[in-house]
Amino acid sequence: MIFRRIATMATLWALLLAYNSFAQTIPLKPLIQVFTSSTCGACNYGNEVLDSVLNNNQGNYSLIKYQVSWPAPGDPYSTSEAALRVDYYGVSAVPMMFIDTVEMIPWNLNQEVFDSFLANTTGMGIQINSAEINDENILSLSFDLHAEIAYDAGLKLHAAVVEKTTLENVGNNGETEFHYVMLKMLPNVQGFLLDSFDAGDTKNFEWSGIDMNDSFMEQANDLALIIFVQDDNNHQIIQSEMQNITPDFLTYSATLLISDCSGEAIMGAEVNIQGVGNGVSDENGELIFDNIAADDYYCTIEKDSMEAVFTSLSIINQDIEEEILMEASSLLFFEDFASGIPDDWLIYKLSPNDFVYEISGKVVLFRQSLENLPLMLVSPSINVDEAEIISFDLGEQDASSNPICSFGYLVDSADPESFVELSSYEVTNYMKTHEKNISYLSGDIHFAWRHQGGDAFPSYFRLDNISLKESTQIPAPVNLSLENLDNSYVDLIWENYNVCNKNVVTYHVYRKENDGDFDRITSIFENAFTDGPLNGNYYEYYVSVEVDGVESEPSNVVSVMITSIEEKNIPRFTVYPNPAKDNLYIEANNKILQFSVYNKIGQLLLQEEKNSKHFSQNIAAWKQGVYYLRFQTDNSIHSQCVIKE
Repeated sequence: MIFRRIATMATLWALLLAYNSFAQTIPLKPLIQVFTSSTCGACNYGNEVLDSVLNNNQGNYSLIKYQVSWPAPGDPYSTSEAALRVDYYGVSAVPMMFIDTVEMIPWNLNQEVFDSFLANTTGMGIQINSAEINDENILSLSFDLHAEIAYDAGLKLHAAVVEKTTLENVGNNGETEFHYVMLKMLPNVQGFLLDSFDAGDTKNFEWSGIDMNDSFMEQANDLALIIFVQDDNNHQIIQSEMQNITPDFLTYSATLLISDCSGEAIMGAEVNIQGVGNGVSDENGELIFDNIAADDYYCTIEKDSMEAVFTSLSIINQDIEEEILMEASSLLFFEDFASGIPDDWLIYKLSPNDFVYEISGKVVLFRQSLENLPLMLVSPSINVDEAEIISFDLGEQDASSNPICSFGYLVDSADPESFVELSSYEVTNYMKTHEKNISYLSGDIHFAWRHQGGDAFPSYFRLDNISLKESTQIPAPVNLSLENLDNSYVDLIWENYNVCNKNVVTYHVYRKENDGDFDRITSIFENAFTDGPLNGNYYEYYVSVEVDGVESEPSNVVSVMITSIEEKNIPRFTVYPNPAKDNLYIEANNKILQFSVYNKIGQLLLQEEKNSKHFSQNIAAWKQGVYYLRFQTDNSIHSQCVIKE
């Protein structure tokens, strides 16, 4: 990287001197530096309060958040630069915040306190001329420092690159996104030592070649730059400025249209696009994400009472619009304790020193007694006749006692000694989902979670998101039928599987010849298949469907006797080369009416009308991987797998 200062020059700043050459008349933009962590419970609340104030004061502050390495295990985005800023200020607890030189806890900030900082002035101004990042994640900056009054040599110039929203450093404090996270300090954490300024001096700095690939950056089009000058003798902030960093590459938008199986728009669906951000669908089921770089993104869509959708979005060289279909939830029971512990749940604690309580939507089982007396949370009566799996989250133990959670049920809900254990779990520092097959249970059950003690006392852990899932058995496809085409090919067709999100459905076609065994001959995403050419033999077929990795039982079996082959009407398809890098060439002896391309999870990527026996397809821009081609003629459908190198 190159850090270069251009010689002192007169600029527009000089006009200020006509009014007052010696007084500090430039407003001092408050620099807010926050020390925080995704593993600090109080930091969550501190950030909420801070955001509530700053959201009403956009453009009137500069903000840097240093993610620190404690409490254990520490924020995943903690850096050595953040640690050195901790040492610089002598920070010993988080959350902690400094506004200019004033130390405070974030939740003590309010509008009145913030306004008091806006009245401060300084003798230096900062103008950011440009801040750009290219498609290789290389950053270039140009900015001016203007002194309205004289300054001695020895001040420190700092620049911080922050990401305005990060999603991948989630810890255990309940926060799911983080704002203005420091990624890199420039030219380094010690800063750039400034020469003296005479009144009226303007110094220009041009820094280039700054590589952001070695940072925790998630999205290059979501960055901001903070320039500040500081006096190390007393930590005084001389001036600060903050500006968004401009991406020097094309960005696109992704529009999601979310509805249920009947086509009704779903309002309030929570969407997360990994590395891009979060959002909620409006009354039309619509949600738009702007300024997205070309790439593949993992997307999660969730809504109460609906099955979560997990899919991928591919943005290549244009804006995209995706229809998302959500199914009604198959959960038989769900409790997330968002409103506390419900009244029909039971708590057993036989020691006055033990506690079961809710905090931040999670139940805490807190044991202080040395005696291993029953300490448990018990569910209301739940019928499990149609249930197969119970799921729950355990974690966030106190990192030293290694507690054990015993899961089971009470034979008599009034007697904690009637507890029957089904499984036990070593509780982790992070929230972890556990599943238990309970398909062998029947009737009404009072499930129970018991703190079984640990290596030390006090000892605690948290419990959340208890759900009961129905059987995952997938119904077999129905009404499979067969049509003999010219005694050489057969058309198979069956009823489409009744599921909203067709992207998760795969059909498997099985064939048996004469007295042989059934073999799987293809896997496709549509409810029709043409098989052939066939020899003069007896054939049987059945179809199964696979949804989310679970395959159904076979459909009804259909059969046909092929007595001869009529060569003239046999459709033939040739695709070459395979694997391919740049172009695919397709040839057929019958006209291909429609050509379609699917990715490996069944998403339709391309569909074109052809009406031709031969054509080529450029695939140079496709990502490496497996693709499925589908050809439709006037009397057949043919599928073929190709590999993009």
